[in-house]
Amino acid sequence: MENIIINYTGKFGSVMTQGFRLDTKELYMRSMGITSIDLTPIAESVTIKRINLSHNKLEEIDLTPLSLCYTLNFISLSHNEIKQIDISPLFFCPNLGNVELDQGIIPIADARLKPLLPRRAGLKYLEIRMARRIQWKEEILSPELVSKLESILNPQLIKDESKSPITETPIESSFTKDELQPSLTTDLSLDVKILRGGEIVGGKFEYKVKISNETSYVINNVTVTVVAYPQDCMDVSGSMMKTISRIEPAGFRSPQFTFAPTKDCVEGKLLATVSYVDHENNLQMKSVEPYIIRSVCDLLKPLDKTPEVFEKLIIDMDSTSEKMSLDWNPQVIFTKARKLLPIKNFHVIDSDERTIGGHFTGTIRGFAEGKYTGKKVAVQALISGPIEGNQAEVVIEGMGEDIAMLPTTIEEISVGIGSWICMNCGAAIDVDGVTKIKQKVPISCSYCRQTLTIDLYRK
Repeated sequence: MENIIINYTGKFGSVMTQGFRLDTKELYMRSMGITSIDLTPIAESVTIKRINLSHNKLEEIDLTPLSLCYTLNFISLSHNEIKQIDISPLFFCPNLGNVELDQGIIPIADARLKPLLPRRAGLKYLEIRMARRIQWKEEILSPELVSKLESILNPQLIKDESKSPITETPIESSFTKDELQPSLTTDLSLDVKILRGGEIVGGKFEYKVKISNETSYVINNVTVTVVAYPQDCMDVSGSMMKTISRIEPAGFRSPQFTFAPTKDCVEGKLLATVSYVDHENNLQMKSVEPYIIRSVCDLLKPLDKTPEVFEKLIIDMDSTSEKMSLDWNPQVIFTKARKLLPIKNFHVIDSDERTIGGHFTGTIRGFAEGKYTGKKVAVQALISGPIEGNQAEVVIEGMGEDIAMLPTTIEEISVGIGSWICMNCGAAIDVDGVTKIKQKVPISCSYCRQTLTIDLYRK
């Protein structure tokens, strides 16, 4: 357990304590007569799971430091004298399962209650974003307060008592490096938009978070914090927190974080939060949609070998393969594979194609090594199908010195082969271009200016 010192004031005066139970990774400070406490030392804890501050004399408490507690799953503030509390920082604890706030009142004066979702008039339970639960053990809310709560929420979200609790499933979407995807998390303020994006440039991963202020007011103290990233395969360059003093109305800022891969296979999830102070001097916090990092080919360099040397090198390599059926002409797929491998940093060792009795068969092989570990990886694509048809069987085989690199490598090649790319330079075609080609309207490749028609892709 980390050696964290907690400052608090209680019946014993001002005290500093460690207060941890090592076995349960819990800050246990129950029934200590605490009237005030500073949770700031916990802000960057990477092990604490439980906080028990019940049966004290707290009238108020600042939960903001807990917004960075990635491992926190339980907090109890029951049996205190809390009159009001802002629970929004807890929305950014990804593993938080239960919060006990009985014998306390949450004010309804501002928008901080909007993420709360009343299920029924009694309000023993309140569902919040990501299906985390706030538990009320006593009937402490008056009918008037319930009515006001319901009035500030979307009436369509109010569920009948007989129905099951409302849950919201996080959405994971695919992402291309040329796009910035909006955060899918429920907004506390609907007029400040958060987007994120990333790509590998020069062997480093660049991650950006765009904060767009579409309100009529200045927002201040805008802070972007990287909460978690795949530390087993990447190192962050610089601080995990970027602060912007202010963003004017209709303005935006895009702070950037740089990560250096330490392995040739980069895979994991990047989590971040954004906080700012609005024009009413209230702290607003949002979580950014998780960004899934998965890349091998961007971290490879081509390896030129003769077919004879290539054959010897792959004999003892681990291997795995994937078979798929595609609604493409086999010869078209073969041409795409030949363009795609160099783009994915593979040197094409050899390729062979032949047509016998109207049946096409093509094989292409590529070789590369990791930029960081020097581990070698090879791919082989076997493509077959009727030469005049638009149906093909494709087998992608990956071989390598590090088996962990193979699944992602095969996935990247498979996705590329099945996508729309320029048949001359291999560049991706955007959605509008694909639509025009399908409508038999010729287009020009935005990279090499080659004219592309439907005849190049369909028989």
